[in-house]
Amino acid sequence: MKINANFNQLETALAVSGAELKFKYNLVRENQEIINTKKRFNKNGSIKDLQGIELNNIGGLIFFEKVLVLGVENQKKLKKKKIHFSHCNNIELVKENFQNFEIKLPESKDFDVDFEKNFIHCNECFANSNWNDFNKAEDWARRLIKTQFNLGHFYDHVFSFEKEIQNEILTKNNLKNYPDNFPRILEIIKAKKNWRCEICNLDCSGYKKLLHVENLSEDFDSIVPSDYKSKCLRCLKKEFNHIYFSKDELAFFDIKS
Repeated sequence: MKINANFNQLETALAVSGAELKFKYNLVRENQEIINTKKRFNKNGSIKDLQGIELNNIGGLIFFEKVLVLGVENQKKLKKKKIHFSHCNNIELVKENFQNFEIKLPESKDFDVDFEKNFIHCNECFANSNWNDFNKAEDWARRLIKTQFNLGHFYDHVFSFEKEIQNEILTKNNLKNYPDNFPRILEIIKAKKNWRCEICNLDCSGYKKLLHVENLSEDFDSIVPSDYKSKCLRCLKKEFNHIYFSKDELAFFDIKS
């Protein structure tokens, strides 16, 4: 029997899927540290007992270890819970009262059911992140920004940042330099790049979390497009082969290829 094998195609397929061609065809799997962290959340994507848990501010976002989370404040006077999507000044105050504060994963199913009925967004988080240029907006425009704010849309912009942190692509020293309005910077730069990878020209607008931006300058507050280079996850993996692809991410690249 004759077997025809194209090892170039095999190598490309393995690179895209998150595996390496090694002796015994050993696969590179998702970071076990991240898996273990997410196992600490209940089936609703929540941790309610925060005793001893440290929350970190990276780029104005809330991280539990290397996992991006939301703060949820249970308000006694109001039926609605307050969502903290940014590491605002109120976070340090409310998390001291552990009984009225919990953290949730952004993909928690709790946010899918009657969001407006059950939750409100923290005003301080809009100011801290300057989302949609909130700080320069007039009162009527601020009300509109808050009304139109969508958590899923917000995290489409910042999930790439989480992935870079989880895969240790960014240095610890640089992580300290990202400003609190970094989500707003990502919002501006990715829009100006038209959601396209500048290496392979892939249009990531259909799956926005796959577009990354590399800062080419020393200015972490810059909103100048030439100070950044946009890269899709597939091109980023060519530089950092240990990056893991989810099934959904792999399916997207299969469709685009």
